[in-house]
Amino acid sequence: MDISAEFKNNAPLWYYILAESMSVFKDNDTPIRLGPVGARIVADVFAGLMVHDRYSFLNQEDPTWTPNKDFLKDGEFGMAELIAQPMQV
Repeated sequence: MDISAEFKNNAPLWYYILAESMSVFKDNDTPIRLGPVGARIVADVFAGLMVHDRYSFLNQEDPTWTPNKDFLKDGEFGMAELIAQPMQV
């Protein structure tokens, strides 16, 4: 396959991340997921944001913090439950 001369040997990081995730793609039933590098970058960004946000639960002085009951699903709280909540302004 021919590619642009500007792109050859100078591809941006996102291209490699997408290529990595496509390497496990088999057919249209394959779940769309990031590969190990892309997932690590996303996880590190979330972790960095929480560590450096002085209002993050990681930086609260009260170690007995628990999420609001509205965020719990069957008594559990995780990233999926957090994302599923509509944003209230």
